Amino acid sequence: MTRAFDTLHAARLRAVGTRFLRQRPLVVAIGALGQAAILASSSAPRAQVIAIAGATGAMVIAFFVEAWALGRRALDERWLGLSLGATAIAIGLGALLSGGLESPMLPLLFAPVTVGLAAFGPRRGAGAMIVIAIGVLLVLAVVRGPFDVVPSPQRGWMVAWSTLMTLALARLGVVGLVEAYRSVGETLDRMRGDVLEEAAHRARESEALGAKVAHEIRNPLTAVKGLVQMLAKKPSDARDERRFGVVLEEVERMEAILHEYLTLARPLTDLAPEPIRPRALIDDVAAVIEARAAASSIEVRCEGDAGEVIADPRRLREALLNLAQNAVQAMPRGGVMTLAVRREGARVRFEVRDTGEGFDPAVRAGEVFESAREGGTGLGLALARSIARQHGGTLEIGGERGKGAIVALVIEGETR
Repeated sequence: MTRAFDTLHAARLRAVGTRFLRQRPLVVAIGALGQAAILASSSAPRAQVIAIAGATGAMVIAFFVEAWALGRRALDERWLGLSLGATAIAIGLGALLSGGLESPMLPLLFAPVTVGLAAFGPRRGAGAMIVIAIGVLLVLAVVRGPFDVVPSPQRGWMVAWSTLMTLALARLGVVGLVEAYRSVGETLDRMRGDVLEEAAHRARESEALGAKVAHEIRNPLTAVKGLVQMLAKKPSDARDERRFGVVLEEVERMEAILHEYLTLARPLTDLAPEPIRPRALIDDVAAVIEARAAASSIEVRCEGDAGEVIADPRRLREALLNLAQNAVQAMPRGGVMTLAVRREGARVRFEVRDTGEGFDPAVRAGEVFESAREGGTGLGLALARSIARQHGGTLEIGGERGKGAIVALVIEGETR
């Protein structure tokens, strides 16, 4: 975005700078005529009047020539900086001819400096304008001009006229630049919105494509599984029976991966919250996982209560079942898995604790396709984390290496 800002800023600066330099000659010409009329009515020496009129007239002509040149060549930052710097020096020369630091033309010095600061901001051009302004003031303080200060009361009128000209020029340049910055900001906001919308669109397309592919794979996989199961009923020998068993295990593993992926890809709008009792939910998960745990001599325990909460029981059951299956797979025979639930203030905390080896710190647990288990995809933890977030909560992974893992699914504990 920084590069885009620089590009847009440079384009707006060229446009605003060009408009300023084209309109400036007319404003300065009117101001010069007013200053000349006031000066001519004073008792200033004729030579001083001619010198100041000549200097301001030359400056106005130079501005008109520059405006004409802008029709033939595009403005750039260097040109704008040189033009403003030369203007400040020319104003300093006019001040030298009309009284130095007491000159009624000195307020005009702030016009190019102010426009330069607004145009270049923290860039080098702004620093150059400040240096030029300081240089002009130092020269006026040290060098005595050929003429005295313009006599009063015309000096006061010239100061007022110079101040009005300064305000007019500053408005012409600064207001345009402020408008340009606002326009750049709006353009960047639109670009940022377009980029985010495009990224979200691509993500939705990728998810939809992935889900479609998974569906297409699952159908023939079901047919393959059925055929293998049929053949496995009448194996020709023990070796074929083992082979059919391996094929069925792999097919079931692929089915589990597809199921987890399709569940993970399910959109948020699928949430169907309703009043549920978290303790009943973990009891249900324990009942489902008990048979598989018993085959590995793993004990399943349930503890705690959290009253009633508003949540999607189907999605929470999927998440807890995945966590429980991971825990069973992570433990050796004789382990203990505990499903617990309790309230923590406004939240409800589900915990799945096991007595396995715990999480390997080198593995980014909870990330898709990150798993320490051979053949694991990490989709189970990623699915649980997604479901926790859908319920306004988090998934916390802890425990101690060598002493077991603790995975906590925390959700907002909204009740009726």
